[in-house]
Amino acid sequence: MDGLAADEGPDPVPADVTTAPAEPPFVPHLLLWGSQAAAAASLRGLTQTVGLFAQHAGPLVRALRDASSGSVSAPTSREVARDEVLELSREVAGVSWHEARRAIDEFDARTRGSTGRADGDPLRYYRVKP
Repeated sequence: MDGLAADEGPDPVPADVTTAPAEPPFVPHLLLWGSQAAAAASLRGLTQTVGLFAQHAGPLVRALRDASSGSVSAPTSREVARDEVLELSREVAGVSWHEARRAIDEFDARTRGSTGRADGDPLRYYRVKP
């Protein structure tokens, strides 16, 4: 032999030791779920925003066309066009806020790990805004 005793070798794993499944590496795990949540939120927000633009396009185009025509109703049409632009902007901001919160909640849920209680409630009892 090569100078080692026949019984030397790696220590066997004791029978009472159980091995837990390995957790994924922390940083790649965060990057994966963060990217997935951000991409999903962007696509959802984009489709909803396109729908809002399609919904507001008709009234906005009519108001802008009448406002620039120089007709008697042009001042009223300018106000209507301004109100339509503001309403569209507020709705797009609402969609953006909602989708950002949804992405943050999804990211939180996917990266939290096993910190919840047995009854399914998370250990964290607070929330910034619903």
